Amino acid sequence: MKCWKIGCALLAVLFCLTACGQKRTSVDTVTLGDNMIHLYEVDGNTIVRAAEDYQLKTPDAIASCVEDVMTALTALDSSKIEAYTYMMGEDNSLQLELQLKEGTYENEDILLLMAATTETLFQLEDISSISLSVKNAVDEVCADQLFLRDTIYYYDAEENSLSQEIIAMYVPNAQGTGLESCGIKVQTEPQTSDQELIVRELVRKNVLPADTKVNQVSVHDSVCYLDLSAEFGNSAGTLSPEITLYALVDSVIAQTGVDTVQILIDGKIEAKYRNVVDINKPLPFNTGILQDE
Repeated sequence: MKCWKIGCALLAVLFCLTACGQKRTSVDTVTLGDNMIHLYEVDGNTIVRAAEDYQLKTPDAIASCVEDVMTALTALDSSKIEAYTYMMGEDNSLQLELQLKEGTYENEDILLLMAATTETLFQLEDISSISLSVKNAVDEVCADQLFLRDTIYYYDAEENSLSQEIIAMYVPNAQGTGLESCGIKVQTEPQTSDQELIVRELVRKNVLPADTKVNQVSVHDSVCYLDLSAEFGNSAGTLSPEITLYALVDSVIAQTGVDTVQILIDGKIEAKYRNVVDINKPLPFNTGILQDE
């Protein structure tokens, strides 16, 4: 068996490209009854909806829902799952471990199983992320990956892996008083800029307000013009406007190599960010806000 391990920080919409380079078969939209979800399974080199939908027994208890759904997935005739264990985090993150039945599995088989499992589980709206580990019958780790709701995963048939890169970022320290540097592994996506990957990661870390999106990115004369959605102007927890703003600005400069970043909100240059920090001109890297070593 070929075992592989991919770790990433990174599913509202999940697309899985098969070894033939084609997107998986789409499923017709079906109206579900109350507390019903679809079960997704692997069929050849595609993901399909199982013949029968599943009725959640205890829809108000997220851990019980996970237990019910995993029991149903394991019981499918096509299931490759021998056993599973899971743990819910306080932030409703799910740590899930699958053990495969005896057999020979290619990388694509495991990727498709992970895609079908996470697509099924993310119908439980309370789940924030899924850390999914897959082991073979002799307890060897074959895959280990973090799935998020807002990431599109691309399967590279030539490399037999998910493309990934390390992005340089600055994130708030534990006290929220300064920024510290880090490298974060993310899934690369066709036609997705580094600036958008940075924004998504900062949203995931609750640094930027929820639902902040990148409208447009352009670079001219070493100035990055970063146009963000209106949600960017909202408060993000207890972080100060300066910490929030420069986590973004310093990250973009560190990762892309531009000299300055001009922030726009829905296409317009605003005078101040949250009525505190000037953003009416391009902003340079702010060394004064970095955490002391």
